[in-house]
Formats: sequence, structure tokens, C-alpha cells
Amino acid sequence: MTSMKAIPQEEVETVLQHFNEVADQNSSLGLDSDDYIRSVLKKALGDDKANSLLNRILGGGGDASGIESLKWMDAESVADLIHNEHPQTIATILVHLERDQACEVLSCFTERLRNDVLLRIATLSGVQPTALRELNDVLTKLLSATM
Repeated sequence: MTSMKAIPQEEVETVLQHFNEVADQNSSLGLDSDDYIRSVLKKALGDDKANSLLNRILGGGGDASGIESLKWMDAESVADLIHNEHPQTIATILVHLERDQACEVLSCFTERLRNDVLLRIATLSGVQPTALRELNDVLTKLLSATM
């Protein structure tokens, strides 16, 4: 590079223009990018999480609030967020998370809290839809306050 002579600006612009034309003709960027992104996400996250993420990104009706948002947080952050809640509330939240994530969240709690929450999960017979909506709304507000 040190032995090169000065190159006229017009020649540099011509080369760059030619490069852009060749790149435009041979590049597949932008073509079938949805399919490519979908396949990469499915390989990385699995079908369920990939579809959920894609629905959120593409606006396919996924709810990115409340309990759904917790699914995208690491276990320690979820545990920090909910550890002061009533054990019944924690149990309700955990049964709506992925099994692996719920296990990781549980492992962040003290043994006493973990046992109390596990007992409540074992005896949980269901959650009223209105109670679940209220919990989701509270979590949404809590998450928006912490972000």
C-alpha cells in the first residue's frame, strides 16, 4: 500500500460503483430473509420459543407483557423480581414458565421458600382466568417500572 501512487477520485468512485452493482446482482441479502431467520431461530431456540419470539417480533398477536415477558428473562432476574411475592403467587407464575426455567428460578430461592412454593404447585388445581389476568397486569406494571 505504501508503494501505490495516488488514485484519482473519479477512478475510486467508478470502482465503488462497479462493486455495488456486482454486489447487488450476486447478493441474496433481503431475499427469503424471513425463512432464513425462522430456520436459524428454530435451530437455536427450538420450535416453541422461536415461534413465540417471531410472533412478538412480527406482531403476530403475541403478548409481550406480564408472565410472557418473564419467559425471556434469565432465572436469577425472575427470582429477584418475584421472591418477595406470596408463595401462591410465585407458584402460579412458575407453572406458566418453561419447565427448565421454572426449575432454575426455584433453585435461586431459599430452601424454605422453595419447599413452600413446591407444595403449592403440587396442590394447585387451577387459576381463575380473572386472577391470571390481574397477575399478568401487575407483572406488566412491575416489569415496566424496572426497565
